[in-house]
Amino acid sequence: MQKKMPWLFVTLLVSTGFCFAQTESKDPGQNPGLPRVVARLNLVDKTSLIPAATLYTPPQDGIFRITVVSACTKASQGGGGWIFYVSWTSDIGLINPVEVASVPASPYIGTQFPLTFTALQGTPITLSMSASKFTKGSHYNAYIIVEQLE
Repeated sequence: MQKKMPWLFVTLLVSTGFCFAQTESKDPGQNPGLPRVVARLNLVDKTSLIPAATLYTPPQDGIFRITVVSACTKASQGGGGWIFYVSWTSDIGLINPVEVASVPASPYIGTQFPLTFTALQGTPITLSMSASKFTKGSHYNAYIIVEQLE
């Protein structure tokens, strides 16, 4: 028993070292440092539409994901809502605005499904908005994140 104890300790120590020695978490063929946030826009306590804005212009072709979390913090009397759209250029051409989120002008918190797409280098990924029906008097928050996946 006395002679087996040091070997058991050494075996346990070496096995533990193998677990902690693994540093490569991705396929070496993948780009290092991805996914990463490349753009972020926080709209807080807004009461009107924002003008169309460029969120990010990729320096190289890539795969991107956009996520929008939105909330109406003060309701309107009209029952309308705020709608968020994204446009980009892929290898098939300009993609017309695609709805990525909407929030009713009533107390509401929503997260739409993330949108994943390919975008060409040097062409902007843009955000635009519209309002449906009556939104007068309502306030909204929106948190927009663009990530580069590859």
